[in-house]
Amino acid sequence: MIHHFRDQEDIKAELRRRGHNSISLGKAHGVAPSVIRMAFISPSRKGEIIIAKALRMKPWEVWPDRWNPDGSRINKRHMHASKASALMHRQNVAAA
Repeated sequence: MIHHFRDQEDIKAELRRRGHNSISLGKAHGVAPSVIRMAFISPSRKGEIIIAKALRMKPWEVWPDRWNPDGSRINKRHMHASKASALMHRQNVAAA
């Protein structure tokens, strides 16, 4: 069964439940804890992969908005365009 996270805090809570945090994951994978923390703020390939492994999941299962099911990254320009499009839609709906 695939776990669907509501938000970044939900992912952090699951990591803590499994005994992980940014410091322990960073040490285990030879990266700075900031690499792990950055994944919760913005797309960070290395951090997302490490977190997904700690959760025994694939990156696209944790971040379906950042990864395609085939394991490739969603184009960052596409991500920004999608966010801008959604914002414009909300503004148009609010104005109507």
